[in-house]
Amino acid sequence: MPLSSQSLDNFVAPKLSQLTACGMPEIELPDVPLTAVVLDRLILRRTDPTHIRLLTNTLRWMDAAFIGYKDARESLTSYTKVPRGKLREYYRTILRVEHCLAATDHTGVLTHKLFGPRNELYCSKGQNGPKERLRELSNTSKHIDGAIRGKLLANATIPIWLTNEGIESNTHFLTFVELASFMQDFVDILHREFSLATTDITA
Repeated sequence: MPLSSQSLDNFVAPKLSQLTACGMPEIELPDVPLTAVVLDRLILRRTDPTHIRLLTNTLRWMDAAFIGYKDARESLTSYTKVPRGKLREYYRTILRVEHCLAATDHTGVLTHKLFGPRNELYCSKGQNGPKERLRELSNTSKHIDGAIRGKLLANATIPIWLTNEGIESNTHFLTFVELASFMQDFVDILHREFSLATTDITA
């Protein structure tokens, strides 16, 4: 017997009964050319070793953000393709969104350190902007253990949940379009900073 709307919303995730579509934009996410970039910096450009280490960490988190986004979109599509899909798919989507949020935040910090204001989306200032809301959602998810040991807020069975439009917590919201904009920003960085340098090197 399927769960009622009230049961879904109160004991699984807020607003789950209203989740009917995958609102995550489809993006062509490239493979991150980790080996190619390192070889380029070591052999062709003879870059400072400290810079190469920062670069490899940046690229591994970027790759993690891409994987998290792609996998989250796949599982959310699977959950919403039938009315009230399998809860396993919903929970997998949440897990993958959590991974994507954390990796996106790490990537943003590192790309800012590497490239400065050229990473305009992440560096944009302003109260309650996408960068701040993404970080708050990531932190809420990360520190749920403290809330569980203490007092989990009312109507928050899980730390973050999904709607047709985006990701919510008790205090913050990030649209899927905003999350996709971070992915596109990272894709643009890859094309701008690395595509020409790595054309003739096997990734």
